[in-house]
Amino acid sequence: MDIIFTTSILLLFISLSLSLRRLFIFKFEISRNKYEISVSLDIGKRQLQADAYSFQRMRDSLMAVLVDGEGDGYLGKAAALTTARTFTKHYSHYDPIHGSQIFFDKVFKSANRNIINVLKGNNAYAMAACVLIDENRLSYGVAGNIRICMDEKPYQLLDNVREPLPACPGNNQKVDSEYKRNGTCSIFIFVEPLGGKRYVSVREHRTAIDWAMEIKYLSDVVFPNVKKIILVTDNLNTHKPASLYKAFTPQEARRIIKRLEIHYTPKHGSWLNIAEIELNVMTRQCLSRRIASIEKLKCELSAWAEHRNRNTAKIQWHFKTGNAREKMISLYPLIESTTS
Repeated sequence: MDIIFTTSILLLFISLSLSLRRLFIFKFEISRNKYEISVSLDIGKRQLQADAYSFQRMRDSLMAVLVDGEGDGYLGKAAALTTARTFTKHYSHYDPIHGSQIFFDKVFKSANRNIINVLKGNNAYAMAACVLIDENRLSYGVAGNIRICMDEKPYQLLDNVREPLPACPGNNQKVDSEYKRNGTCSIFIFVEPLGGKRYVSVREHRTAIDWAMEIKYLSDVVFPNVKKIILVTDNLNTHKPASLYKAFTPQEARRIIKRLEIHYTPKHGSWLNIAEIELNVMTRQCLSRRIASIEKLKCELSAWAEHRNRNTAKIQWHFKTGNAREKMISLYPLIESTTS
């Protein structure tokens, strides 16, 4: 039982740490009334790491937290350290009788206030994952922002008029050039670039209502506990907050919008969206043959996304700010200097 419990905790923290873009490994050796803890950290290649961790034991319980800060210079590091220290301080007053939910609610709100006070108006934030172990009960909480790149594409459903000739030794499968059109549909893809995850769905149409339904699913089902979803998308006319008001009541639309922070790619610059790259990968790996029905398409895309997510396949993004200033110079304002 102890081995299974220890392994489950280890795997949980590996998965949580991967979502925070650093590989922290907390190893717990558990015996009666005893915890032995070791920590290892892959800090990557950056000189300044905006990460922090903390763990603390108290009687028969244990708290461990991972934090990833985001911000320019030392601001991200300050946010991460402030969050970790806040967790440690609150845990010293933790009472298991009150339950872990109350602890998480209080500490996340307190960490947010402390970050605001420390940064004094500067822009930075932190993402945190915390685990509480109380005897044989394990609780965990995750809070922070998530970055999602979204795109969509139409897809033509095609069926064979004649059955293909199967492959045999020395010969590939032979497909007749004549085909039958079975209508069109739309493929929606949401990519989490830092976590190596993607979420794919298929709809019959590509209206404002369809986009709004996908955003609601993203907000309420995929990331229900995330404070803010930073969404990168192109300038298609349906990719607007107004679409949510077309699909839902004003109260429901406003609730979803409050959790969204939408960033649009520049005009004629949709290639800056990582989701467009993922669509190209999906087309090569999954859609390079005829698919006759939406049901079959959903099945194929689900298997493809599951395989990519299992391998946490990521996109190596090399386009940086300096490249943008050169390639997209027409989008930057011209400031003329005047001399008196």
